[in-house]
Amino acid sequence: MEASSVRLRDPEFVKDPFPILDLLRDKLPVFRSDEFNAVVVSRYDDVVAVLKDAETFSSQWIHKVRAIFSPQESVRKVLADGYPDDLALIWADGADHSYHADIVRPFLTAAALKLMEPTVREICQEVVDQLEPGVEVNLVEQFTTPIAINTMCAFVGVGREKVDIVVEGADAEIALQGAFTTEEQCVEYARQYVAFQHLLADELEDRKANPKDDLLTAIANPPDRDDGGKVLDKHLQISLVKLAVIAGNETTRGLISQCLLNIANDPSVLDRISNDRAALESFIEETLRVSPPVMISYRIATRDTEIAGFPVKEGEVVIVSTGAANHDPSKFTCPHDHNIDRENVRRHLSFGFGAHYCIGFGLARMETRLALETFLERFDPPILSKTHDPERYPSFLVYNLHNLPATLRVKSGV
Repeated sequence: MEASSVRLRDPEFVKDPFPILDLLRDKLPVFRSDEFNAVVVSRYDDVVAVLKDAETFSSQWIHKVRAIFSPQESVRKVLADGYPDDLALIWADGADHSYHADIVRPFLTAAALKLMEPTVREICQEVVDQLEPGVEVNLVEQFTTPIAINTMCAFVGVGREKVDIVVEGADAEIALQGAFTTEEQCVEYARQYVAFQHLLADELEDRKANPKDDLLTAIANPPDRDDGGKVLDKHLQISLVKLAVIAGNETTRGLISQCLLNIANDPSVLDRISNDRAALESFIEETLRVSPPVMISYRIATRDTEIAGFPVKEGEVVIVSTGAANHDPSKFTCPHDHNIDRENVRRHLSFGFGAHYCIGFGLARMETRLALETFLERFDPPILSKTHDPERYPSFLVYNLHNLPATLRVKSGV
């Protein structure tokens, strides 16, 4: 297997990436990709080594990565009407990252999530009530997307009447980081992304004048810094809110959709997860490992270094394949099997590792559990369409379903 032959942006890779990732992990565990002018890492131990060494591998990658995927002048021209991405939260290192996380973290404590649970359950119930049995529906569009985006709007404090702008902008941001798109599509994504940025700017201005008990207010009126670091100016505030919305929407939407697909493919799993919360939680964790919503993370090398003996130059982009690491047979026996009885079922890297371990992991787990509980209280396992196959989002960055066509049956006695 030659490095020059690896094409992660091939649409066929999106459909079933794991056979290729298996080959990479075995034959080219660390290699320099001509496709991205970046170093790609795929073994579990090497991925962990990169993610836990924040000094050598910086998270300040957004500008360099954006340049790789949006080189067209037409796209840059549209983006210029918005706000430049600033180094917030997952794009920040050290004290800046800690400062941003400290603003968001109070809204994600166990106590805060317990208070939010009735709201999420109500959102799930409203969405389930609108699903029509007996006809083919797209569960991504009609179930998982409205649950995920309305939950994130409630989490940050954006009114649900603005959900369309939010979901379009969130999808556009992901597309601009690694989707297989034409220039015309990228221009449209850029327009949607800019509209999303302006909505957040308006919301933040409103919270300065009319504070509420929500995350938008906390970000619009940040605490003073006593360490001499960068203040949370307008650009940083927009980036921070945007990241909170996008991270929670895209990942959880993908996770819930994949859980439903797994249930449709193996209805017998209901015997385990319907009445056993621990089994349901293990089912969710194993889904995160086998089919991670986010397949890769980016880093930038801050100095000349090595990864497993492979030389990496200062300033190079490092693509860390958490998706490949989750299928590493040295860590997971029969790694492609979905086994909720694994002793190390939570050892996956789908929430990351180290300083940038996903701050919203508790919300994602709670939201997924409530979505599945609400769905399974009303319906039997979905029957997949015989004429339309499930479709993946066209991106190597995420492994999320774009379409999940199925027919629903109401449970007897409901």
